[in-house]
Amino acid sequence: MILNGIGLKQILAISKKSLSIPHRYPQILHQFLLRLKMPNDTRAPFPSSAMIEPIARCNLKCPECPVGRGELKRSGIMKLEEFQAIWKSFQGKIAHVLLFNQGEPFMVQSLDQMIRECTKTKTYSITSTNAILLHKNNWAERLVDCGLNELIVSIDGITQTTFEQYRVGGRLETAIQGIQQIRKIRDASKKKYPILTMQMLLSKVNEAEWIDAIQFSKKIGCDGIVYKTMQLDRVEDPNSKIFLPSNPKLWRYIEKPDGTIVLRRKWKGCSRLWWHPVIHSDGELVPCCFDKNSEYSYGNVLKEGFTNVWNNSNAQLFRKAFLNSPKPPFKMCENCTEGLWAVELLPHQLKKYL
Repeated sequence: MILNGIGLKQILAISKKSLSIPHRYPQILHQFLLRLKMPNDTRAPFPSSAMIEPIARCNLKCPECPVGRGELKRSGIMKLEEFQAIWKSFQGKIAHVLLFNQGEPFMVQSLDQMIRECTKTKTYSITSTNAILLHKNNWAERLVDCGLNELIVSIDGITQTTFEQYRVGGRLETAIQGIQQIRKIRDASKKKYPILTMQMLLSKVNEAEWIDAIQFSKKIGCDGIVYKTMQLDRVEDPNSKIFLPSNPKLWRYIEKPDGTIVLRRKWKGCSRLWWHPVIHSDGELVPCCFDKNSEYSYGNVLKEGFTNVWNNSNAQLFRKAFLNSPKPPFKMCENCTEGLWAVELLPHQLKKYL
């Protein structure tokens, strides 16, 4: 069985063999089953997965991030009562939730209380961070206590010189300090969660450190490592290519004879619109995480309620554009990772390209 170039056997093999993400096995299988068939109806069933963005601000200035470059047109912080209202509207039906998107979640002091709401409904919760703030505000104890299932820490270099080339404004030793605090408290409390996953972008500036990063991730207290291929936020800008690694096989993109780059993926539709809502920090429900400035918002769930927005006329009109579409119907879809073969790679997969 094949879906968007990825077979079920491949997905099961990846999740079972992985030392880094075996805990995501049910999530991976669940998402695969949801994508087996491209929907033929503009109405979507009640979702079992969601992304909720706590904040649209950040403490670093990463060059390929619209927040880091100061280009994001919104900068909201979700209040705890707003999150609780949204979570209540999900009626306990969400199986796993991503509590991150454009900003740095640990700038939100009520983040652990949001996670507690997810824990109450036995929802698998994941958040992602640049790790610079983890050593502050008693976050280590709070994270272990609130029931967070997984913490992804973005460490894109194992030396300060390499780390700061992309995580501009960040100190590697500060990130390590916070990670080690969490691991120490988790082990002392004899708890399984949060699982600590180090994520490293595959870029030209850190390619000499890719293999050494495996042992480094263990040394700083992570349970495993996942490599992520570079996403260029400004595909049309030739200067963005400076971050792509030397081996083009590890790009998400193909370089054309004129020097421009296009996504490697072959367009086979997008089923994500039917099962994975994305809610921005100001309550705007958008089609996916590539709608960074709410350009295609269906409506505001804080004002109208999730169930009223999820299948309203805006949502159905947007999904209709994808039914039997021979090419990506919107500009933002041209850089989307849906159906892309290489977004995350595990160590044994990466070694095949070295």
